[in-house]
Amino acid sequence: MIKYFSIAISSMCPVTEELIDLRLKVHIMNAENFSKTKNEHFNLIAQVDEMDADKISHETKDKIESIRRRGAYYSIRGGNNFVRYTKSLVELNNGLRRIIAGLKINA
Repeated sequence: MIKYFSIAISSMCPVTEELIDLRLKVHIMNAENFSKTKNEHFNLIAQVDEMDADKISHETKDKIESIRRRGAYYSIRGGNNFVRYTKSLVELNNGLRRIIAGLKINA
């Protein structure tokens, strides 16, 4: 009975090496995606910094500064949880894109 049970379980579960390889590949893909998103965030912040500060309202400057602080926090914390912080950075990047588009229209 015990022999049958161990055979049944081993046939249902993938080989441990294959499972470890798959987890490692997923981890690497998530890390690459996080790194790409983090670099995109810094590029968007650089675009905002290049804009004329006199044409930006005080409220918009506060929003940009808030996004900058949260982006820095997410970039540091992202090493612990790539997926969670990648999603958060993507949301910040979308907000920055909207702000940049609005500033270009008003300029």
